[in-house]
Amino acid sequence: MARLYPDVYDEVQHARLATQGELFDRLFALADAQNLVRPDLNRAVARTVIREVLVNVLRSPKLTDIGREIARSRS
Repeated sequence: MARLYPDVYDEVQHARLATQGELFDRLFALADAQNLVRPDLNRAVARTVIREVLVNVLRSPKLTDIGREIARSRS
């Protein structure tokens, strides 16, 4: 898409990143309200790690296996 329609791709990327930013802001606000986040947490690092895990979870068999193990342990 980036090669065929660079303008559209840029627009979609901008919207996606803005939406992710809003989502993280809301999640951190909820976590702060419930005292679930350490005060010294580097939020930029946390956002990057969470984003990478979410993006790569479907590509990584190891992460997929870990996800299955967690799901099994909770059921």
